[in-house]
Amino acid sequence: MFWRALPDSGFGQKGKECKGGKRSKQRITVAFFVNAAGGKEKPIVIWTSANPRCLKRFDKSVLPVNYYDQKKAWMTGDIMESVLTKLISRLVHRQRSILLLMDNAKCHPSNLESKLTNIKIIFLPANTTSKLQPLDLGIIQNFKVHYKHFLLRYVLTKIDECQSAFEVAKSINILIAIRWVAQAWAMVTGETIAKCFKKAGVLNSELEIVSCSIEDDPFAEADLVSLMKDVVPNCCSPEEYVNGEDSLPICNDLDSLTWEEDFMHQLLQEDRSEESDEGEEEDTAQLTVSRVKTYKDAIVALEDVQTFLDSRGHLEDSAKLGIAVDSLATLHIASMKQKTLYDFFCKEQ
Repeated sequence: MFWRALPDSGFGQKGKECKGGKRSKQRITVAFFVNAAGGKEKPIVIWTSANPRCLKRFDKSVLPVNYYDQKKAWMTGDIMESVLTKLISRLVHRQRSILLLMDNAKCHPSNLESKLTNIKIIFLPANTTSKLQPLDLGIIQNFKVHYKHFLLRYVLTKIDECQSAFEVAKSINILIAIRWVAQAWAMVTGETIAKCFKKAGVLNSELEIVSCSIEDDPFAEADLVSLMKDVVPNCCSPEEYVNGEDSLPICNDLDSLTWEEDFMHQLLQEDRSEESDEGEEEDTAQLTVSRVKTYKDAIVALEDVQTFLDSRGHLEDSAKLGIAVDSLATLHIASMKQKTLYDFFCKEQ
């Protein structure tokens, strides 16, 4: 998906035309693993850069997503094998085995199962993904609606600081996008996931799914339409904004009768893309320098926000923020202990 795209007119056409060049660098591949009971794994995010500037100070293993890099932000057989190998280690630890439904994309090689344990793979018949894959029956769409909300609200809160909404969007870096992916995925409920498995025929049609949060119309409860119009008055439809990226390629799938012609066309586009992007940074968004320098500063800042929320009557939100304050206090205490131990050993020497 385009991780910082706004709902301008012709949005869906961008997905169809995204084959290379700068536009391909504005997209990420996000992949999910879910089960029929409503459970879900940490989302997978694939982007073009191995070490974006905004992630250089982070241990990628603590990110709220599993992060991978690939030149075109595509899923590959190697990445899929790595993902499944990590999943197997957790299954072995839990003494579990699973049945995994996958489509026939080239990044899902048919010999993959021979390299795996604790996983039995069932490949869906060709051209049936839209009918039999639970992720395609509402789960991904529900995730995208939540993600677009985070993006549009962010732009609206920053728009007074810039000349246009598109300028704000350019300031969004991949770390911010990763946070939104994790938050949006957390908002996809187990009931939503189970309902989509039921719709695919994987679960018994007579099984009751209670308190499901997704309606037949995924935009019914959302203020997505008003947000879109506030950001871009002459915007596309919400359906196009959410589903317009469905045609984006997620892997190198040259399997048509004209594969040779497609392959040569792709090579030409890559050459032109590399020429036009020569010398360009992998992430043009500016890094934000934090005014908060210490854990104590951060605690004081959050407590100030809590006071503001209390004064406006948002007590529930203030209480949620209190959890973050407590978490920061724990980190502050731990850092103080580490510093004390370091000072002790330094003095001994």
